[in-house]
Amino acid sequence: GMIAFCGAAPLTINWSVGPYPDTLSEFGAKNPYLMIEMNQWWRFFTPQMLNTGVIHLLCNAYVQLETAAFYEREWGSRRWGVIYFCSAVGSTIVSSILDPDTIGVSSSGALMGIFGAKFAEVLTLTIFDTFYRRDGAAFQHLGGTLCSLVTVCLFCAAPLVDWSGHIGGLATGFFLGMVLFGKFIRKIHLKAAWQLLGLAIFIACLGTAINELVYHVAPSAATGDACAYYKSIFVNQEYDCTCQLGNIYASSLYTYGDDGYVDDALNDDDGDGDDDGGDGDGERDGEDANDEDRNDQQDHDKNEDE
Repeated sequence: GMIAFCGAAPLTINWSVGPYPDTLSEFGAKNPYLMIEMNQWWRFFTPQMLNTGVIHLLCNAYVQLETAAFYEREWGSRRWGVIYFCSAVGSTIVSSILDPDTIGVSSSGALMGIFGAKFAEVLTLTIFDTFYRRDGAAFQHLGGTLCSLVTVCLFCAAPLVDWSGHIGGLATGFFLGMVLFGKFIRKIHLKAAWQLLGLAIFIACLGTAINELVYHVAPSAATGDACAYYKSIFVNQEYDCTCQLGNIYASSLYTYGDDGYVDDALNDDDGDGDDDGGDGDGERDGEDANDEDRNDQQDHDKNEDE
C-alpha cells in the first residue's frame, strides 16, 4: 500500500523493496520525538502494523502463518490475542527507551512475544508437576519455534527494523506466559507463587518503563522532520521525500487564487469554495461593501442639507 501510494525507494536506501524511510514515519512508525513531544501516543500500536518492504512482509507473514497461527489454535484466540497485543505495546515502549533517536518499525516485536510465551509455557511444564504430560502438545513445534525465532532475529540487524523492540516483545511475552500458563500447575501454592511472580515482574517492568519514557527519555528533535532526518543520513545518495502526508493535507486546505491571495478552505463554512472570513478575497469583499455603505451615507447626508 505504501509503495502504491508513495513509490518505491532504490535498493541502496531500502534493501527490503519498500518505500522511502520517511514514508514509514508518515504512516505511523515508531518516532519517540513525535510520541512524547507531540503526544502522538497512537504510535505505540501502529509500528506493529508496518513492514519495511516486501521482503520483510513476506518473512513475517511466513512466520505468522507457520508458527504463530499454530499457537493460536493451541492456546485459543483470547489468550493468544492478549499475548500478541501486550507484546506489541511492550516492544514499542522498550524500543523507544533504548533507541529514542531512531525511527523504525517492529512488526515482528509481537511475534517475539508469542515466542517468549511459548518458552514460558515449556519452562512451566518442565519444572513443575502439571496437568499436561511433558511430551504433550506444549512441546510440539518447539523446534519450529526456535527456527522461526532465528529467522525473525536475522532482521534485528537490518536497517529500519528495531532490534530493541524484539527484546521488549520477547520479555513481555515471557512474563505474560508465566501468568497465563501457570494455571496448569497442580499444586495451588506453587501455581499462585509462579503466577504472582510473573505478574509482579510484568507490572514492575511496565511501570518502570513508562516512567523512564515519560520523564527521562529526551529524543532528538531531528527526528521530528523525518524527511530532513533521512536526508542527513543518506547524504551521498539522491533522497526523495515522496510522501509527506502532513504537507499534502496542508496544501489541500490552502489554495492560491489568480491574484496571489490565499484562499483558506478552513473558513469556507458554506462549502461554496468562497472564503467566508479571514484573509484573502472574503476580507477584501467585506471592505468593498463597507466603502459602498459609507458612500451611500454621505450622499444621503448631502441630500438632507440641500
